Amino acid sequence: MRKFVLGDIHGAHKALIECLKGVSFDYEADMLIFLGDVCDGWSETIECIEELMKIKHLVYIRGNHDDWTLNYLRGQLSFKMSSTGTSWLHHGGQITKDRLDAASPTERAMVKSFLRSGVKYHIDTHNNVYTHAGFNLNEPIELQSWNTFMWDRNMVLDAINKLDKKEKVSDEDSYFGMRESFYNSKNIYNKIYIGHTPTTYLIEDSDMPMNLGTNIVLLDTGAAFRGKLTIMNVDDGSIFQSTPPYLLYLNEKGRN
Repeated sequence: MRKFVLGDIHGAHKALIECLKGVSFDYEADMLIFLGDVCDGWSETIECIEELMKIKHLVYIRGNHDDWTLNYLRGQLSFKMSSTGTSWLHHGGQITKDRLDAASPTERAMVKSFLRSGVKYHIDTHNNVYTHAGFNLNEPIELQSWNTFMWDRNMVLDAINKLDKKEKVSDEDSYFGMRESFYNSKNIYNKIYIGHTPTTYLIEDSDMPMNLGTNIVLLDTGAAFRGKLTIMNVDDGSIFQSTPPYLLYLNEKGRN
């Protein structure tokens, strides 16, 4: 069984199809670990979920945008979640809301059921951890909250701060090539795969996965904005990237 990881589709069904075709993904035999945020940005969240549900060996980790959408479907979402106004709608939720409001009861039930099925994190047989945003090194992983796994960027920011203080081993303008393990003596996991934080923000216009040290891999390559959707083969680290979704959805804004 081949194992792939992908994150932060944000409604870009056309890009998802490109990625799956690009690696000749076998819906019956291969595994896909999806790091979350199927919702919000481009217009085809429903189609993305239908596609993911075709995959026999799917691990779905719920993202913060998925949680916003689930709360809307439950009637529990507060639209004004900050002093600046309508947080969910402002961050890509408007197009998801519009699609769901026009959807059939069957489609809405399907979306709700899928989003409810999401898990906080996944640990595979090689001790790799997969989660949406990160987690807290100082607490047992199994005791941590949904909020931490879906929202907390401290793991990523702490790793970047540590690496900023160390001399790079290459001349690349990135964090690729750093030999230092972020965890040092606390390193109890092999690799940690994370979405949520777009690499396009950390290094301007970079739409490539980012390695922080030897064991953190960032896989949100900005598909919701002007980056690409990335699928990675976990076994050999090879990647395939889609056409940037903003070029596939010419009449839409995504989260731009």
